[in-house]
Amino acid sequence: MIEPRYARAALQGREAGMKAWGTMIVVASALLAVAFIAGAADTQPKREQAQFSILLKGTVDIDADGSVDHYSIEGMNKLAPSIAGMLDKQVMQWKFEPVLADGKPVAAQTYISMRLLATPNGDGNYAAGIQSVWFSGGGKNGRPDVESGNRFGIRQKAALRYPKEAIDSGMAGTVYAALKIGPDGLVMDAMVEQVNLTISGTDVEMAKARRILGNNTLASLRKWIFDVPTQGDQAGKPYWIGILPVHYGIAGTEARAKYGEWEKYIPGPHTEVPWADPDGGPRQVNAGGVDALPAGELTLDSSGPRLLTPLTQG
Repeated sequence: MIEPRYARAALQGREAGMKAWGTMIVVASALLAVAFIAGAADTQPKREQAQFSILLKGTVDIDADGSVDHYSIEGMNKLAPSIAGMLDKQVMQWKFEPVLADGKPVAAQTYISMRLLATPNGDGNYAAGIQSVWFSGGGKNGRPDVESGNRFGIRQKAALRYPKEAIDSGMAGTVYAALKIGPDGLVMDAMVEQVNLTISGTDVEMAKARRILGNNTLASLRKWIFDVPTQGDQAGKPYWIGILPVHYGIAGTEARAKYGEWEKYIPGPHTEVPWADPDGGPRQVNAGGVDALPAGELTLDSSGPRLLTPLTQG
């Protein structure tokens, strides 16, 4: 049994062991090929064959016409050649809506966070592709501009605690909380947009885990106060909308996904955010959904250049 004193809610990735649910598979690191992942997963019954994901970050240089000039991914040299080749093929074909400065297209650089997904294809092997991406900043002259409010500072926090029931049941995963923040930095509204788990169970158990972790997250985040932008293109808005991922894992275990490591991927249902964009346009999130964002940072909607190219698997 996991001792409660070793548990905590984390804003950075850690997985959990479990008490009552199925055993979690942790598959080495990004040094391993997807074929290795398939070999590890084959020890599970076919009906439980899992998907695995990895979170990566870096930068993308965009030409004035919206094409990709260059990109850099942290730890790229540690990825399996098949994964690195897939990334290079897809990213270099991307097309963005051009970044404008004084109304004219310019070359720019943006930060990128991306989630890769390895999915079983039925013959014991896995197909890998880009599941979701998120871009932050789109500054001209080859420098991301994220100082104008794309990421908010946190002035005051209410402690995030691991719910006892979640500890006792070994619940672990990431809650993607959507926040609506007013000019005074207070949270005007909050909702759970998605909860991804890293521990499997029955449909009832996983629905319960998502509900407990989600409700616990909202109860804390509603009390947070943020530093809102006072200058730049984000200043002076009636409110801002962003996503803050919160990860829950059990400390003191070896089942921890560090940067560049594959982890079990059990995505939850997605709930649409009903709040309108404060600028009057449609809500713009980046390609593939919200789960490309790393835990612990509030990232605004529409905070980076818009990717026009659809994401594809493999």
